[in-house]
Amino acid sequence: MKGFTLVEILIVIAVLSIVMAGLFSLLNIADLSWYTDMGIVDLQQQARRAMDGMVREIRQSKYTTINISDGGQRIDFKIPIDLTSSPVTYSDNITYHLDSTNHAVVRSYAGTNNITIGSDINYLNFSSSGNIVNIVLNTKKITHQREIYFPSKIAGVEQFLVEKVRLRNE
Repeated sequence: MKGFTLVEILIVIAVLSIVMAGLFSLLNIADLSWYTDMGIVDLQQQARRAMDGMVREIRQSKYTTINISDGGQRIDFKIPIDLTSSPVTYSDNITYHLDSTNHAVVRSYAGTNNITIGSDINYLNFSSSGNIVNIVLNTKKITHQREIYFPSKIAGVEQFLVEKVRLRNE
C-alpha cells in the first residue's frame, strides 16, 4: 500500500499554514489600505463641501457686515439681496461655526435653519484682513482604529486647508 507518512503530512500542513498566514496578512493589509483610502476620499469630499459652501457665500458679503467671534471659530455676515435699491438691502445674519460636539460645520440663517454643510471637521478658523477673509480647516476621522487626516499629517504635524476669500462687495 502506497501513502504518505505522518512526517510528510505534517510538513505539508506546516508549509500550507505558512502560505495561508502570509495570504491572510496580505489581505489584512489590503483591507486596511482600502478603508484608509476610502476614509481619505470621504474626508476630502467633506472638506471640499464645507469650504465651497462657505467661500461661495462669504465672497458676496461686505467687510463691514462680517463679525468673527468664538476665537475665530464663528463668522456672522450679511449678503446683499437687492443691489439696485438705495440703500442696498441686506439679508439677515448668516452664520458658520464649528460644532465641536459633532465635529461639523453648521450654517444657520437668522439664528435658525441649522444645516450641516461638512462633517468630520477637526479644526475651523476664520480671520480677516481688509477685504480678505481667511478660512482654515482640517478633517479627521477614525477607521479601523486608525486616525486619518485630510490634509495628511506630515512628519506628525497636522496640515491645514487654507482658502483666502476676496470679498466682492467692497
